[in-house]
Amino acid sequence: MPVDGMSDLLGETDTRLWRVLIHYLEQAQARRDWSKVRRIAVDETSARRGHRSVTNVLDCDGAGLLLMIEGRSSEALGSFAQALREHGGDPAQIQAIAMDMSPAYLKGASSIFLQPRSSSISSM
Repeated sequence: MPVDGMSDLLGETDTRLWRVLIHYLEQAQARRDWSKVRRIAVDETSARRGHRSVTNVLDCDGAGLLLMIEGRSSEALGSFAQALREHGGDPAQIQAIAMDMSPAYLKGASSIFLQPRSSSISSM
């Protein structure tokens, strides 16, 4: 149900409901274990009208969205690598990356995730 609909039904402001939702979503996200993430998909999308981009990192093996990061740069992949460590993972565990072949993503993937081992990058 949309937050506006919940707001009307509960007689509460949508701003307060958003704060409650964000609080519990952040708590749940902090507890997620990414130690078994091996294959990721990386793509960018517009967050809002006006070309504000966000980078989405997904677990290809079924856990869904791992992280949404503002921008579409190699630093976005660096932020994901840091979040991976915070959730019990290690960038060296990533075996395959499916992504947009933009120069920024290629730079981030190569410098952060690709070690001299059998890893792969594939174009989306």
